[in-house]
Amino acid sequence: MSEKSPLLGTKPMLVKGSLPLPKDVEKILVIQLGDIGDVVATIPTLKAIKDFYPKSLLFLLVRAPNGEILEEEPYIEKIFSVTK
Repeated sequence: MSEKSPLLGTKPMLVKGSLPLPKDVEKILVIQLGDIGDVVATIPTLKAIKDFYPKSLLFLLVRAPNGEILEEEPYIEKIFSVTK
């Protein structure tokens, strides 16, 4: 049973440990609210996600100003920042 949501539509949300991974994912939001080192350590994961889902749009949510280091990465569609 899936309810329609304006943000998610009828697609399920993927969480850690969800298997099998669907191949038709259109949008992905990665939430990384750690410090700058944690954001840097996430870079290989972001690239791997985009490689696995090349047609998807990849979004990132980070604490300000940590997203600035990823602004030029072509595989990230948009970076959202939040303050403490």
